[in-house]
Amino acid sequence: MEKEIVRNGSVQSREIADLRQAVGWDKAEDAYERTLSKLFAYYTMRGEDDQLLGYMSVLSDGVADALLVDLAIHPKSQGDGLGTRMVRRAIRDLQEAGVRCVQVTFSGNLESFYARCGFEICRGGIIDFQNMNWNENAGTPALAGDRSPEYQEIIAFHGHDCPGLAIGYRMATAALDALRSMRAQDEEVVAIVENDACGVDALQCVTGCTFGKGNLRFHDYGKQVYTLYSRTIRQGVRVLFHGRGASAELRENREAFTKWVLTAPLAELVSVARVTIDEPAPARIRRSEPCAICGENVMENRLREHDGEKVCQPCLKKV
Repeated sequence: MEKEIVRNGSVQSREIADLRQAVGWDKAEDAYERTLSKLFAYYTMRGEDDQLLGYMSVLSDGVADALLVDLAIHPKSQGDGLGTRMVRRAIRDLQEAGVRCVQVTFSGNLESFYARCGFEICRGGIIDFQNMNWNENAGTPALAGDRSPEYQEIIAFHGHDCPGLAIGYRMATAALDALRSMRAQDEEVVAIVENDACGVDALQCVTGCTFGKGNLRFHDYGKQVYTLYSRTIRQGVRVLFHGRGASAELRENREAFTKWVLTAPLAELVSVARVTIDEPAPARIRRSEPCAICGENVMENRLREHDGEKVCQPCLKKV
C-alpha cells in the first residue's frame, strides 16, 4: 500500500531531528521549534508504526517564488520513490496556489534526481554560513563542505571526453543519489570499482573517493560495476552499467554515444541495487622499513621474507 504524504500534518521537531540524524545530517532540533509555524508548507510521511519516514519544507511568498528545502527520506525507505512523490506533490500544490516559480538547491550528485522531478537544471549560487568561510571582500569564497565538479571539469582532469568517462560520471552520480550522500571530504564514502578504465577518473571527481585517501578499492574483475558504501548510514549500493537503451549503431559513434550516455534516462543506462557488505576498514598509516637488498623504504605490509630477511617484491623477483 502506497504511503500517504500529508501536508502540514502533526509533527514534532524532535521527530524531524531524529530523521535528519538518520540520514547523516546534524539534528538542528532547535531550528524546527522556531520555524515550523512560519513555513508556507511542509510535508510528512509516516510508516505503519507512526515513525516519521519522510519530511520536506517549503518556503514561499505565495505569489512569485517558492523554495524546496530539507528533503529527508529515512534510509529504510530510500529507493521507494517517496522523495520523488513528495517533491512532485509540493510542486502540484504550489502550481495550484498560483506560485510562478519553484526553486531548489542541491549537491551535484542529486542533479539526476531533481531532473526526474521536472526541474530545469541551471547554474546558481549559495552561501552556507555553517559550512563555508564567507568573506564579503573575497573574490571566491572557499567551501568547507562538498562541491561536486561540473562534467567539463572532469574532462579537464581526465584529459579528454569519451564514452567511458561519461559512463563513470553517470554511474557515480547514480550511486551517490541512491545513498543520498554528499561528496566525501574524507572517508565518509568508500568506493569499490571493478575495472581501471576511464570512468574511474569520473568516479574519483564525483564521489571524492581516491586511492590517496584510501577510500577507493580496486577489484580487477573487468566489469563496469561500482559499489559505494556510506559509513554514515552504513548502507551500500551496487551500480552496474548495461546501456540497454543504446543500439549497436549508436555505440559505434563515440561522440553520439557519449552524448546519449550523458542525457539518457537512468534506467536505460544502469541498474542500481542496495547491497549488504562488510564495512571496509578505514585507511591505515603504516610505517616503512628498508629492503635488505636495495635499501629502499617499503611499507611494512608489502615486505616479504627471504632467507630470514625482509625484502621488497621487485627484489624478491630477481633473487
